[in-house]
Amino acid sequence: MATDELLIAALAALEDASWEVMGKARNAFIRVFSRKLADELSELGYEDPDEQLSLVFEDYTVREEGDRVIVEVEGCPFCVVEELAERDDPIDTHCVVSGWLEALFGGVVVGFERKEKCHCVLEIERRSD
Repeated sequence: MATDELLIAALAALEDASWEVMGKARNAFIRVFSRKLADELSELGYEDPDEQLSLVFEDYTVREEGDRVIVEVEGCPFCVVEELAERDDPIDTHCVVSGWLEALFGGVVVGFERKEKCHCVLEIERRSD
């Protein structure tokens, strides 16, 4: 099994297990997990948001509008995990990507739109403090 396939299978199993064990508390867990992911990548030397985004996404755009950052992603690898974990409900702000982007851009996700499978637009409002 290729390393990528093993990693995807492990993340899908973690996704399923987190729902079974934590139920709705899983949402808080995912937010903390994804913020820690941003910290770990930063410690590995990927400090700039674009450096981290390039590690995960092949096709993405980032644009700033005042105190907000709009990130549009196509072909999100985390959607593959959601699919393998057989999650039919929209991921909205409980996706790993949400907390990760909040940490990268120093804000809070205030908008989420799933245009189609694995094509999402997230709006992050930067904190002023």
